[in-house]
Amino acid sequence: MPQSKPFVFTEFGCPAIDNGTNQPNVFFDPKSSSSAAPYFSSGARDDFIQRRYLEAMLDYWGAGKGGINALNNPTSTLYGAPMVDMNVMSIWTWDARPFPAFPFLTSIWSDGDNWERGHWLSGRLGAVALEPLIAAILEQFGFDKFDASNLAGIMDGFVIDRPMSVRAALDPLGRAFFFDAVESGGIIKFRHRNEDITGELVPDDLVVESADDKEFTLTRAQETELPNSNKIGYIDSLADYRRASVEARRLVGRSQRQSTSDMPIVMAQSKAQSIADILLQEAWAGREKADFILAPSLLRFEPGDLIDFNTGQNSLALRLQEVSEAEARNVSALSAVPTIYSGSTTSNRATGPGQPLAAGPPLVEFMDLPQLVQTDSPEVGYIAAFAEPWPGGLNLMMSPGGTSFELNRRIEVPAVMGETTSDLNSGPLYRWDRGNRFQIKIHSGALSSVDKLGLFAGANIAAILNQDGQWEIVQFQNAALVGVDTYELSMLLRGQQGTEQAMRSPVPAGQRFVLLDNAVVQPDLLVGQAALSLTYRIGPSTKDVGDPAYLEVVKSFSGRGQKPFSPGHVKAQRTGSGIQLSWIRRTRLGGDDWQLVEVPLSEEQEAYEIDIMSGQTVVRTLSSQQQQTTYSSAQEIADWVTPQVQLDIAVYQISATFGRGTPNQSTVTVQ
Repeated sequence: MPQSKPFVFTEFGCPAIDNGTNQPNVFFDPKSSSSAAPYFSSGARDDFIQRRYLEAMLDYWGAGKGGINALNNPTSTLYGAPMVDMNVMSIWTWDARPFPAFPFLTSIWSDGDNWERGHWLSGRLGAVALEPLIAAILEQFGFDKFDASNLAGIMDGFVIDRPMSVRAALDPLGRAFFFDAVESGGIIKFRHRNEDITGELVPDDLVVESADDKEFTLTRAQETELPNSNKIGYIDSLADYRRASVEARRLVGRSQRQSTSDMPIVMAQSKAQSIADILLQEAWAGREKADFILAPSLLRFEPGDLIDFNTGQNSLALRLQEVSEAEARNVSALSAVPTIYSGSTTSNRATGPGQPLAAGPPLVEFMDLPQLVQTDSPEVGYIAAFAEPWPGGLNLMMSPGGTSFELNRRIEVPAVMGETTSDLNSGPLYRWDRGNRFQIKIHSGALSSVDKLGLFAGANIAAILNQDGQWEIVQFQNAALVGVDTYELSMLLRGQQGTEQAMRSPVPAGQRFVLLDNAVVQPDLLVGQAALSLTYRIGPSTKDVGDPAYLEVVKSFSGRGQKPFSPGHVKAQRTGSGIQLSWIRRTRLGGDDWQLVEVPLSEEQEAYEIDIMSGQTVVRTLSSQQQQTTYSSAQEIADWVTPQVQLDIAVYQISATFGRGTPNQSTVTVQ
């Protein structure tokens, strides 16, 4: 039914390439077989045509006018709203990857080179067009009679850093964008030099004031008077706004003259290089100067006009520079080649985002954890570090006595760290915890959900610090973004890697969270050093170890990676000789292979100790070299007088290097 529903521009956009509006849908990508440039495009980058396209689209439908354009965007008589829904008119494209990391980190994103002439608004949306900039400058200086509507061009910024005249302020813009300011009819008009020829002159149009005068004089500058190179300084918008320079040079000729100029314009290197090239060509194109006199009747010719002077034998393109008004009109003009202003396809120099400076000491956690990877050292704990902004890398410096520090290792990437924002209650072990879910707020980075296969392969593993200073290792399948940098984690596997005793009911909100990925590292320590109290300093690799940006920590590790896990499945069976106690051992490493008949021992020898408990008191300790032992009837009577129906016991696996492992503390019923 007519007028039954609005049109929606789910995406509209234009590539930043010459003549991009001829085919706004095409995408220029030399690596792609479907790459194309718009019809009649030179292939040069053109941010201005992209801006004009977007302004035209928005203005036509009404968004650019502060309201709906009722003529082009009528209101439906059925649903009472405009034909084109401006609330969902979406420009293609704004990239979620931060500028200037994208497009310059091509080692991460292979499509970075396409940004130069692509549809992206990132890095371009803040640019200013030449026309409104000229208008703002003139209005600030009190000029209100001007016409800059014919100016085309765009830049990332312009600097007026001191008191100056309006002419001094506009002069670098005129040189960079090749326009002239001409007073015409009481109005200052701005005109580009690449406009079409405005008129034609023949010798009969010229006059002489006396018999001795020549009606037309043409002077050609010597080659040595012309520049062999042209160098301009500018502010590079793609290199942290640092001062930069580019140079254009002629490859032939004997001139040694160099032209230099400084432009307070913020722009990309490719734009600056194009300007330098054109300025050099313009100097050579205008090497011929013409002087002649026009009759007062030829008032239509003004400075800035491009005329064709036809001698009858040949034609000469001239741009009028000066016109003196008297009884006759004395004119000075320079030879011109309008096609030199079409620009070039110069690319930006390879650059990247600058390295930010660290604002202060990093956030660092030294973690006594089980051995996470078989290639890690079991004696040494782990370090997670974070800084905002990230300084490009942190140095981990170490000293035995806190006086002379040496580089231990470099921390290349920040860890994903944060704090819990809700309580985490205890949950079931060795199976899914489907009931608990908790929230965390991270300082940077991102979390994502994984499937079960990915989880079992080691993804989404994290450490949570309890109020007693112990770390529980938790895996989570689901990570749902519920706020700014805030996630809700669910479908948990608890007490992983033998950390079940770190569970609390609850672990309160505000406790440290660390994602255990490749950003978490071990210090490089020799055998025996981990247990020593060593002084560490951690700070930006670009700064000295004594800088205030370094954090100092005195730390020793307990060798937690050597600690045996608690045995499982503790049972008690009464026999003729007493109570037979049995259990199943666990292994610290290599236990995920389900094809094995028995998991690796991971210790020099198999040994256990079993404490018979009365409350918190150890009544008797038994030893065994296998996964069972007998609590004899004589021992039972000596300890308890009467036979026991239940026993409180703690079973430890013994490590030759660490000692007792994590106990399995159980109340078992004697069968």
